[in-house]
Amino acid sequence: MSRYKWFYICALGMCVYECLPRLTSSWMTTPFWVTCVMLIAQVFWVWILVPLMQFTGWDAGLQDPVGQNDNGSYDVNSAYLYTNAGALIENSELYNLGSFTTNETFVANNGPFRLTPYFYTSYAMSFMNLTALLAHIYLWYGRQLIRQTMAMLGGEQCQGNDLHNRLMRAYPEVPDWFYLSIIVVFLVLTIVVGEKTSFVMPWWSVLLATAITTVFIAPIGIIQSITGQQIGLNVVTEFVIGLILPGQVITVMYFKSYGYNIMIQAMTLLSDLKLGHYLHIPPWHMLASQLYGTLIQSFLSVSIGYWILDTAESRDLGNRNGAWGANGYKVFFNAGGIWGAIGPKAFFTGYQAGIYAAFAAGAILPILPWLANKYYPSRWWIYINFPILATSYGAWGAAYNSNFFWSTLIVSFVFQFYLFRHQYAWWAKYNYITGAGFDIGLAVCLIVFACVATNHPFPIWKGNPDTSQVSLEYYCMGQEYNFDPFATPS
Repeated sequence: MSRYKWFYICALGMCVYECLPRLTSSWMTTPFWVTCVMLIAQVFWVWILVPLMQFTGWDAGLQDPVGQNDNGSYDVNSAYLYTNAGALIENSELYNLGSFTTNETFVANNGPFRLTPYFYTSYAMSFMNLTALLAHIYLWYGRQLIRQTMAMLGGEQCQGNDLHNRLMRAYPEVPDWFYLSIIVVFLVLTIVVGEKTSFVMPWWSVLLATAITTVFIAPIGIIQSITGQQIGLNVVTEFVIGLILPGQVITVMYFKSYGYNIMIQAMTLLSDLKLGHYLHIPPWHMLASQLYGTLIQSFLSVSIGYWILDTAESRDLGNRNGAWGANGYKVFFNAGGIWGAIGPKAFFTGYQAGIYAAFAAGAILPILPWLANKYYPSRWWIYINFPILATSYGAWGAAYNSNFFWSTLIVSFVFQFYLFRHQYAWWAKYNYITGAGFDIGLAVCLIVFACVATNHPFPIWKGNPDTSQVSLEYYCMGQEYNFDPFATPS
C-alpha cells in the first residue's frame, strides 16, 4: 500500500473518529518516555495533590472552599477568580468598564482574592518550570551549549557531512544579516505600535520582552528537540511585567502576548527550517513561505478574533453554564486580573505566598538526578526530567478536563513503544504519515462542526454533564445524576 493511499485512509478515519473523543498526532511523535513522565506528573499533581489541597484545608484560616455552586458542590478545577469569602467574581466587578483600569474599591473590599487549588497549582508549576529548565540544561548540557555558542560566535561552520547537508550545499544560504534586518524592522514596528496606540507598551518593555526570549530560546529549544514538548514563557513574562507595572492590565497582557508569541514563532521557524532541510527545499524559498504565511495569518487571525467578539453573545460564549465555555479565553482574561489588575505582589499574599517556593524547588530538584548519575552512572537518570514533570501540568492546565489520559497512554504505547520496537519497518514508513492523516482528518472535522454545528449544543452525557444541575467534577463529589442523552444544557 502506498503512503498516499494510507494517508487518505487515516484522514477519512480520523474525520469520523473525531466526532467522538479527541486524538491528534502529538502522542505519535512524542517519545514514549516523555509521555510516561508527563502522565506520571498528571497523576501526582491532579489526582493526588489537588484533591489533598481541596479537602484538607490548604487555605487554612478561611471559612469555605472557593466557588460554592447552587447544587452544594465547590469548584476544584476552575480558572475563575474568587473573593476572600470564596464568592465568584463577575467579569465586570474587577474593572472600571470602558478603560479596563482596576476597580480599587472592589479590590479593597473583597481582597485578597483566591484561586481554586487546580489553578493555583498550575501557576506554581509554571514557576517551578522556569528554574528547573535553566538548572536542567546547565547541569546536563551546559558545557556543550557554551562550546557550540562560542564556536558559532567565532564563525566556525558546524555543519556535518551527511547526505542532507551535501545536497543542501547546492542552494545559497540566507545570510545572517538578512535575519538580523528582519528582527530590527519588526522590533521598531512593535515599539511604534506600543508607543502610539492604545496598547500602551513602553519602548523599554519591548526590549525587555525580547531579552527574556533571548535568554530562554536555547534552553527551550534543547528541551523541545529532545522531548517534542515546548515550554511557554507566558507566566514569566506576565510575572515580570506585573511586578514592574501593577494595575496596567492592557500593558501587562500585551507584554505577555508579545514575549510568549515571539518564542513560539522562533521555535516554529526553527522547526519548519529543519523540515525544509530534510525535504531539500532552498533556504530562500523556505524563508519566503514563512514570511508570507505569517502575513496572511496576521490578517486572518485578527478578522476571526473580531468575528468571535462580535458574535460571542449570540453563541453564549464564555457563559459559566453555557455550551461553549471558551476556556482558553477565560484563562487569559482572568490572568489579566491576577497579573495586571491586581499584580502578583498583591495577589499572592498570605497562604498563597507559598507559591514562590516553587522557584527554589525548580532550581534544586534537577540537581538530585544529576548527582545520582555522577556517583551511580545510569542512562535512566536523565529521564527524570523536572522541566517536563512541571510543564505537563501547564500543558493540561486549569479549567480543562482529564479525559485524555488513557487515550494518550494507549496511542503513545502502540506507536512509540510497541510498533517502534517490534514493527520498525512499518513504523518508519507509516508512523508520521498516519499522524499527518489524523491531523488532516481533525481539521476537516472541525470545519464541518464550524459550518453546521455552531448554533447547536453538544449532547448531554456522562462526559459532558449539565453543570446547572451538578458540578463538572460531580463524580468526585459523590453526587447522583440521572442523565438524559436527549437533553440539552439548561
